[in-house]
Amino acid sequence: MSAPALLIDRLTKVFADPAGAAVVAVDDVTLAVAAGEFVSLLGPSGCGKTTLLRIVAGFETPTAGEVVIAGERVTELPPNRRDTAMVFQSYALFPHLDVFENVAFGLRVRGVAAPSLGARVAEALALVGLTGLERRSPDQLSGGQQQRVALARAVVTRPRLLLLDEPLSNLDAKLREQMRVELRRIQRELGITAVYVTHDQVEAMTLADRIVVMNRGRVQQVAPPAELYARPATPFVAEFVGKVNLLEGRVTVADGDRWRVALAGLEAVVPARGPVPPDGRVGVVVRPETVHLRRDGPLRGVVRRTTYLGSQVEYEVEVGDLRLQAIGQSPLEEGIFAEGERVGVTIGFDVAHVVPLDGVG
Repeated sequence: MSAPALLIDRLTKVFADPAGAAVVAVDDVTLAVAAGEFVSLLGPSGCGKTTLLRIVAGFETPTAGEVVIAGERVTELPPNRRDTAMVFQSYALFPHLDVFENVAFGLRVRGVAAPSLGARVAEALALVGLTGLERRSPDQLSGGQQQRVALARAVVTRPRLLLLDEPLSNLDAKLREQMRVELRRIQRELGITAVYVTHDQVEAMTLADRIVVMNRGRVQQVAPPAELYARPATPFVAEFVGKVNLLEGRVTVADGDRWRVALAGLEAVVPARGPVPPDGRVGVVVRPETVHLRRDGPLRGVVRRTTYLGSQVEYEVEVGDLRLQAIGQSPLEEGIFAEGERVGVTIGFDVAHVVPLDGVG
């Protein structure tokens, strides 16, 4: 079996705050990334994802642990000897160099001869859709074009590992969506291994083969996007990835692959998940798109909030002692329920997911 493209082995990074107290930014993280895989590090600000990326790049030294790239231990090597390339949030283009020279910079440092250098720069610019802009300076480019130059500069050296630190965060929403598609296309076309840092769950879900959710320096879950969304491992993951109704309850009956869970004012039958916790306490993860409002339904509720978003409507509905988020997917066909209106409610407990509540509440 071949070595992973990247192995992060029990990495820890401890900083000292201004008062001299220890702050653990990365806490015993282990992760293997396969060749050609696109992995996203996802989490809130301060969770350790950028520090972890900088350790992989060689810009930070870990307090403990190892970084191994394609079977080679690189923990002590400087960034220029790791065969990685990094795309920064700020793009970090050289303002005194034109587009061609910005992209060619890494090749010149490596001593690539002129004929090959020109061909490789042209290839990289064609890949990102910038052919014809070779002699423009960075200040003559839009934000999206600057981002493309930064990406071309990173991939032109054909690194083993492409590292991206929130590279789309400075773009407007429409351009960010377009660039997500382009970035994924380029990564697949090149077959390059990529590690991408973001706090934006939509970016992570759109781009990644697997998502690594981090919080307070530790990995909470590693999974493909669909699995992460449908089967979060912890309450934190459930609430951080997508909108969610996290309902606290207690298992009253464990019957094979189904549990009966007592919630506030009603009982739910949900898919079982492992052994019943000793105290019976569980969180039932119900996604808003599985809560359906109708004129009639098995349960009755009252709409407390209506938010119209064009293609869908977000509701908050009160069902007994529960407050639930719901999403109406087609307001043009289904109409819009008004605040204060009584409605029928169907809750998708058959596709709900159960998480342990250890340490919660």
